[in-house]
Amino acid sequence: MILFSKAFLLGWMVAIPIGPVGFLIIQRSIKVGSLAGVASGLGAALADGLFGFLAAIGLAACWIPAVRASRIDPAITMRAS
Repeated sequence: MILFSKAFLLGWMVAIPIGPVGFLIIQRSIKVGSLAGVASGLGAALADGLFGFLAAIGLAACWIPAVRASRIDPAITMRAS
């Protein structure tokens, strides 16, 4: 069981992406408290979700006119890619 817990902890530490936002969350958690760290993490997650949503809208704005102009069945083009 000890080996499993050590392996789990090592895997967890390797899987955590430490970038600028990760350092910000860690810094705020240490300096201000865990609630500030959670708030920073939720803010980062919401920003990432918003960027993903905007990217999906942009792709759809490019994809739909291209499919309509080519007169190809969209279901066929989606399966092919």
